[in-house]
Amino acid sequence: MTQSLQFPSAAGSDQLPSQTLIPQLSLQSMFWRPKFVKGSVWSVHLPVAFWLIEAQRPQRVVELGTQEGTSWFAFCQALERLNPYAECLGFTAGPPDAELVEHTEAQYQELARVRQASQADALEQLDEGSVDLLHVAPGVAKSIGQEWAQWQARLSARGVVLISQAGPGQPGEALYRQVREGRAYFLFEQSQGLAIVAVGSQQSDTLKRLMEFQPGQPGMRLMQQVFQRLGLACCTTPLSGRPAAQADGRGSDQAISTARRQVESARRAAELAREEAEAVRSKADRARHEAECRLEEEQATRFDETAKLTELLQAAEAAQAKSQARIEELETAKRQALEESERQAQALEALQQRHQALEQRHEQQQHRLDAAERASAALQEENTTLHRQQQARFDELAELTRMLQEKERRLAELSEQPKRLVDAFATLGKRSKARGDRRTSKEDLRLVRESGFFDEAWYAGRYPDVGQSGMNGLEHFVKFGGQEGRSPGPAFDSQWYLLEYPDVAQAGLNPLVHYLRFGSKEDRLPTPVAWQGEKHGS
Repeated sequence: MTQSLQFPSAAGSDQLPSQTLIPQLSLQSMFWRPKFVKGSVWSVHLPVAFWLIEAQRPQRVVELGTQEGTSWFAFCQALERLNPYAECLGFTAGPPDAELVEHTEAQYQELARVRQASQADALEQLDEGSVDLLHVAPGVAKSIGQEWAQWQARLSARGVVLISQAGPGQPGEALYRQVREGRAYFLFEQSQGLAIVAVGSQQSDTLKRLMEFQPGQPGMRLMQQVFQRLGLACCTTPLSGRPAAQADGRGSDQAISTARRQVESARRAAELAREEAEAVRSKADRARHEAECRLEEEQATRFDETAKLTELLQAAEAAQAKSQARIEELETAKRQALEESERQAQALEALQQRHQALEQRHEQQQHRLDAAERASAALQEENTTLHRQQQARFDELAELTRMLQEKERRLAELSEQPKRLVDAFATLGKRSKARGDRRTSKEDLRLVRESGFFDEAWYAGRYPDVGQSGMNGLEHFVKFGGQEGRSPGPAFDSQWYLLEYPDVAQAGLNPLVHYLRFGSKEDRLPTPVAWQGEKHGS
């Protein structure tokens, strides 16, 4: 299997001017006169075929689809002159043209053979890596594309594929696009297109220089024009190929009979014509010799004119390329300046946005700092308040401890009093419950009213059901509320008093009346110190 070849597009066309590359590509074979020319589209490519054989020096050339012979005899002529020990093989799907075979055997018997073979037979007759130049005619391009992997294997390391009619819309275009993928190539666009694709990895320097030209470059157009002019000059060369086809000898029996009758008279006329032919042939030889001399002179003149035109064209294209390069350079500089200006504007805008962001962040940080300072001051103040409250609680706790101690002392003293006082209260409570109506003396009402503990508005707001009952708040408290644990105001806690002094609750007495009559004298408290502080505070 051969490796594909890719040539760098050297500083190719930009660094190395075409007027330098083209002389390097010039070979003597470009100016040869073909021995065999026939009126076909391939005639204009004869200089390309001669040049390619000289540039590549192939050892084996294979042509697939050999037919009318223009390309075939061009390869044979070039190999005979440059490498007579090479081999040129032609394969046709059908029977090869008899006159083409005859001319091949007569002129190039030592190096060329035309064979009838299918594609599979042709592949079997060729070893892998044995073909240096493969020419594909238009008629077989499609089938070759279908089996391209096998044909690629037959190509050597110097293998080159030549595809006829490879231009747009032509039979060889699909194969050309398939083969050139990833490889170096060159397309001669004249006369339906002729493509050269370098498949092998080892190519001559001359062929590499040709494929350094890129499509659309002035150098490529110049090379195509040079070979086109040389090819047109070859098309004007007198034709020397197969003689005209003879008339078909088959016909009806009548035609045969008539021909036989005419044979005798024709034989006699032939004798006379032979003599005249000798004289005409001699005259024709002299005229042909003179015509060939004139044609050689005209051809030399055309070559000189072509060389001059080529030189002028090279100079014009070089000037055009220089101007185009200067225009592109200015356009590039302008584009770079605009891009630089745009980048600077974008950078300035980015800096402004960043500055604004930094200012916003600074303001946010300042707000946070102010808030933190305010929070710190509030915390400091709250800490001071809590410290004062804690100290107050410590003082209250000490006072409460002292009062508890005093209470224990008083309880000890009271436990020694006669039990009759407790029994009297119990008897009084039982009698009060038995009566059921809980009559309130005017003395109790006066005592509570004047004590300062009863707050009419506070009591009505605290116990709205009293107002709904239609009863006076003071009367309700003295008669029912106190015994139910309702407080007369924030300075006296009835519920706490009844729980703290269960003897009052057992006696069924109003807690405030008991406190005013007896409790205050017995050092009983109207409310716990902590509660009293909170209620007065509220």
